Amino acid sequence: MNYIFIVNINTPYYSKYCINSWEMWGKKYNIEVITLEDNFNKSIEPHWNKTFALDILEHSNIKYDKVAVVDNDTIVNPRCPNFFEEVSSNEIGVSLDDTNYDWIIRSMEAYGKFLFKDFKSFSPFEYFNSGFMVLDKNHKDLFHSIVEFLKLNYNDLNRVQNTFGVGRDQTPLNFLIRYLIDTVYSEFKFKFMDIKYNVQGLLSKEVLDLDILDKYSYITHFNAMDSYNRTILMEQMYNKYYE
Repeated sequence: MNYIFIVNINTPYYSKYCINSWEMWGKKYNIEVITLEDNFNKSIEPHWNKTFALDILEHSNIKYDKVAVVDNDTIVNPRCPNFFEEVSSNEIGVSLDDTNYDWIIRSMEAYGKFLFKDFKSFSPFEYFNSGFMVLDKNHKDLFHSIVEFLKLNYNDLNRVQNTFGVGRDQTPLNFLIRYLIDTVYSEFKFKFMDIKYNVQGLLSKEVLDLDILDKYSYITHFNAMDSYNRTILMEQMYNKYYE
């Protein structure tokens, strides 16, 4: 059984369009949606709860094969194929982030200097967006290692974000998953999926035409914009697809 996992703490209004779209899409492939609306760990920011996805499923006695962890500001196109079939059990499916390379580089430099200076560096053009990740049950130990790192280093992680404004989970995940694959879990590798599975940065790219997005995007990610515009655009896209 495969699942879609969505962290939806504080349940912003626009998230209903996201969740409903995934539920409608999932019916075609017998894929269920699980939403996390309770911030069970009050000591961390909600962004980090996606790293607990596999632990939560395990502790909830939910049997699963693969899980797609998606942000609550995404909408899936009804034409989107079953991407779980594209990712093997030893692969972590991700999509490159091309929203803002200035922000990506500053984030990598800040976290690299203050938290990951002993980790292998990588190119900003190999940086993935954590708003769409396809995980397998075999990855549970790898992600448990990330959870343990978070518990031990949360204050330092938070300090980098609060000082430099360079994001919470995404850049650390880029460093940590690479490090764990290089040092402990060498049987795993990244599967860099078509950008169609995570079309981002719509405002900065001036890609707001719904017909264009319908034609070229499987999953549209309404990130890097204010909540007002996000809500309007997500409602319009949801209505185009599913109403």
